[in-house]
Amino acid sequence: MENETTKVYVYGYGTCNFYRVASKLAQDAKKKGLIELELRRFIDSATYFTWLKENKKPEFHGDHETSPMIWAESTDSKKEFIGGCLEFHTYMKEKYNHGTLE
Repeated sequence: MENETTKVYVYGYGTCNFYRVASKLAQDAKKKGLIELELRRFIDSATYFTWLKENKKPEFHGDHETSPMIWAESTDSKKEFIGGCLEFHTYMKEKYNHGTLE
C-alpha cells in the first residue's frame, strides 16, 4: 500500500499573526516529514482579500473571510477545506498528533 501524501496550502498576508502562527506550525510539520507544504504570503491584507474574493468557491470553503485560508489535498487529488489558524491547529493535532491545542 502506498503512503498517502497530503499537501497543505496556507494562504494569507504576511503581517497577519494568524498566518504567521499557522505557517510556523506547517513548516515544523514539513520538516518532520508529516506533510508537503505550499505557503503563499500576500504582500498586504488588501491584496489577500482581493484574491480571496476573486477565488470564492462557496461549495468548497463556504463563507471563509479571514486570513489565513488553509486546505489540504491528498495524493488522490481530494481537497479538504480546513479553515483558519485555530482549525488548522485542531486538524494537525487530530490527524498527526502535531502541535498543541490550548
